[in-house]
Amino acid sequence: MKQLITIFAGLSIVMLAVGCSSGSGSDAAGADSASMDSVPQFVTAAEADTLAYCVGYLNGSDVNVERIRLQEEGEPNSAYSAEAYMKGFSTAMNADEASAGYTQGVQAAREIIFKIEELRGYGVEINRELLYKALEQEFSSDSVAMPHMQELNSAYNQLLQRAYDMNPR
Repeated sequence: MKQLITIFAGLSIVMLAVGCSSGSGSDAAGADSASMDSVPQFVTAAEADTLAYCVGYLNGSDVNVERIRLQEEGEPNSAYSAEAYMKGFSTAMNADEASAGYTQGVQAAREIIFKIEELRGYGVEINRELLYKALEQEFSSDSVAMPHMQELNSAYNQLLQRAYDMNPR
């Protein structure tokens, strides 16, 4: 295990150097025009595979420790099965990584899911279909109506406060 950590640390330094050096080039078109083919490779394919294994193994261990801790503490909504976790992880990892919009959508949904779970703890059930339709409608709009957004934000905060006050933890 000590060897894996040493390898991971060494490769992390190499990857940091790659990240720092790739932005200092003289490409007049800028970093946005750079493709993966134009990024200099400072590690071999075998070293990249070692890095992939280390990242997967270390993160898998971290997640497993947290999963086991939650199960032992008996937190019903916080504990999750390894199968469910891997299904979600696989869906995200197999997504079109060239699409920043997709990954940002996954991240936004994840944050909203945490909020929905928190609200459930206060006795508030959120209609996910209605939430999705409202998000889709506003996201596809050509403009943002600031006064309306401020009204909704005020109503949101008032409802949250009421839920928190009625169900203190």
